[in-house]
Amino acid sequence: MSSTVNYRIDPLTKENWDTWKLQAQAILIKSGLWKFVNGTEKYPHSFPVLKEKFNADGTLERKKARLVARGFTQRPNVDFAETYAPVAKLSSIRLLLGIAAEKGLMVSQMDVITAYLNGDLDEDVYMAIPENLKQYLQEIVVEESQNETVFEKARKALNDLRNGDKEKVCHLKKAIYGLRQAGRQWFKKLDSKLKEIGFNPSIADPCIYRSSTGGGEIIAVYVDDLIILTKDQAGYEKLKSILLKCFDMRDLGSLNYCLGIQFSCKNECVSANQSKYIDKLLEKYQMTDCKPIGTPMDPKTKLEKATDCDQQSYPYQNLIGALMYLSVATRPDISYTVSYLSQFNNSFGKEHWQAAKRVLKYLKGTKEMSLLYRKTSQPIVGYTDADWGSCTIDRRSYSGFCFIFAGSPICWAAKKQTTVALSTAEAEYAAIAESTKEALHLKQLSMDLDITQNKIVIHNDNQAAQHMAANPIISSKSKHVAIRINFVREVIERGDVELKYVSTDLMTADVLTKALAKPRHQELIANMGLTTDHS
Repeated sequence: MSSTVNYRIDPLTKENWDTWKLQAQAILIKSGLWKFVNGTEKYPHSFPVLKEKFNADGTLERKKARLVARGFTQRPNVDFAETYAPVAKLSSIRLLLGIAAEKGLMVSQMDVITAYLNGDLDEDVYMAIPENLKQYLQEIVVEESQNETVFEKARKALNDLRNGDKEKVCHLKKAIYGLRQAGRQWFKKLDSKLKEIGFNPSIADPCIYRSSTGGGEIIAVYVDDLIILTKDQAGYEKLKSILLKCFDMRDLGSLNYCLGIQFSCKNECVSANQSKYIDKLLEKYQMTDCKPIGTPMDPKTKLEKATDCDQQSYPYQNLIGALMYLSVATRPDISYTVSYLSQFNNSFGKEHWQAAKRVLKYLKGTKEMSLLYRKTSQPIVGYTDADWGSCTIDRRSYSGFCFIFAGSPICWAAKKQTTVALSTAEAEYAAIAESTKEALHLKQLSMDLDITQNKIVIHNDNQAAQHMAANPIISSKSKHVAIRINFVREVIERGDVELKYVSTDLMTADVLTKALAKPRHQELIANMGLTTDHS
């Protein structure tokens, strides 16, 4: 099989040549990345993509250059077979932060340099020679004469280009950025190397690895970022030396900034917040000087679908997308509001835009809010709730749940139910079923990481729903939800999950099912574990 690929371009000038040249050298010394063969047909040209990478404080970290393929020219099942490459779930990463706080582990970070260039291609992929490649190779040969490895690679490539009368093309031997299968090929290589050095992937999350040698080291993989948990500095240095033998990597030290999230590891606590991300949002939408407000949504707000949606007037969809990452990463307090507003992505108007801007006003006053994990010696505990028939458009209910470990949330959800519930008990039971599925995932992941968790307690505030799960009786009011009842009942009977009743006043997940007044909103997010204390 073969594939013809092309590249995007950011204009290559004398000013940015130095940036591209460094990347060209990196590509040359990646042994076997490409070889030149005679071309018999016209292949598209190829270009570098230039990019700047910034630190958490907004300062320039370094300039990057990439050869990025036009993967959309590849044909499924001809030029590639599989493209999916898993990454660690954010809930898994937050669980690791809780484990680090509970066990007093070090949390460090390493970054794989030009990660995708490590992946081996299973197919034959050809590309046109990058424009002006001969010129660039000549400059590298002249300027890098003292660097034997780079000099020899560049000289050989230059000779290969000059030999022969036919037009040459590149036969790729490694996966480069932009190829549809590049991410998967990189993960396959990383997965095989981690297994070779004694790390086993979790059944619940294949991107979480735990050492099988008894050292207790844990690695979370998010593309080319590795979050590493070790008992002490000596254990980290040993593991780092092993990883450096496998890949070209950078040691970023203690976990500080990753995936747009700021981390702090001090005083045996680990915190995570996105204040810099929020600052960028406020600046982008010209809300830097807005007046802060106490809640993300007015409890009286009832929006309807706009009939004359003008998508050019407001950047509503862009803002909701940006807020969605906040809501799933570090800010469960806006999860319900973002979920509610996202229903109107294709039918919004001025009132919807004003409701979305209110979230920014709320974030302006709470941008320092963090998830703070600390030692509590308590197991994972869950809360689940529902708001029956709350949607005025289709009368569906809202479910919400959160699971807390080490004093802070590790996973949460706020979503509209997929079917119409006929009673409050049915809506609550549907929420219990969703939270039970998440509890089973967390229990398996905890077992894989050697965390003792005999069963996970889930609190709910509806006794009728709890009786449905406990009693082996199907009544006329519940026979249509028998599958859910049987599933939850079976899990409870196995001892994986235990349901406990709490009063509505103590239901932490209430903030994930509806908009609340300021005092109640602040009370529940404090109970959940969100705090402005980063220490």
